[in-house]
Amino acid sequence: MFNRTRLGLTIWYAGILLVIIVIMATVTYGLLARDLSNEVDDSLRTSALNIAAQLNKESLSQNAALAVPAAGHDEHGDGHEEVRFFSSDSGNTFFLILSPQGQTLLDPLNVHLLGLPDVTAAADATQRGEYWSTVSSSQGDYRIYSLPVQEDGRPLAVVQVGRSLSEHEDQLRSLLLVLIITGASGLALAAAGGLFVAGRTLRPIRDAFQRQRAFVADASHELRTPLTLVRGNAEIIQMSAAEDRRCQPAGGPGAPGLPP
Repeated sequence: MFNRTRLGLTIWYAGILLVIIVIMATVTYGLLARDLSNEVDDSLRTSALNIAAQLNKESLSQNAALAVPAAGHDEHGDGHEEVRFFSSDSGNTFFLILSPQGQTLLDPLNVHLLGLPDVTAAADATQRGEYWSTVSSSQGDYRIYSLPVQEDGRPLAVVQVGRSLSEHEDQLRSLLLVLIITGASGLALAAAGGLFVAGRTLRPIRDAFQRQRAFVADASHELRTPLTLVRGNAEIIQMSAAEDRRCQPAGGPGAPGLPP
C-alpha cells in the first residue's frame, strides 16, 4: 500500500515538474525565435534603406551595364564603386534590384540560380510601400525584404534584400536539442529525488501504522484467553439451565389439578 502511495506521489510531482519545464522551454524557445527573427528583419531593412538612399537612374544604369555578365563584381578588384556597394559581405545575404513590374535589373550574386528573387513581391512592395516574404529555394529558406524606390514621385525600382535563415534555424534546433536534453535529465533526476523524498515522508506514517498493527495483534492475543474463559462459562451456564428445564415436571410445582 505504501509503495503504491509513494509511486503515486512521485508521478504527481514529476507531472507537475514536466508541465513547468514545458512551459519554460516553450517561452524560452519562443522568445529566442522572436529575437532572431527581429534581428534578421532589422538587418534587412537597414541594408535596403542604405541601398535605396544611393539608388537613382544613373547609378542603376551604370551598375546594370557592369553587372552583365560579370555578376556585379570584378575578380581583380577594380570594379565600379557602385558595384561594390551591391555586393554581399556574407554568403547568407544577397542584394538585387527589380523593376516595379518584377523584372531583374541588377543581380550581382546571381541569386536567380537559387530560384530567387521573389518577383511577385516587387508589385506588392510598390503598392504597399514595403513587403516581407519568406521564400524556399534549393539552398533553404530565405527571408526577403522588398522596398520600392521612387524618383520624382514615380516608382523607379524595387530594392530586394534577402538573407538565408539556415543559421537562424540551426540556432533554434540547437536550442531545442539543449532544452530537450536538459529537460529530460532534470525530470529524471527530479523523479528519482521525488521517489526518495516521498519514501522519507511516508516513513513515519508507515512506522506508526506498523506499531498500531503490532499493538492490535498484542491486544488481541492478551484478550483471547479471558474471552475464551467467559465464553466457556457462558456455555456451561447455558447447558445447566437447559438440564434443569429437562428435569423439572411438565406441570411444575403447584400446578392446578394436582394434589399438594
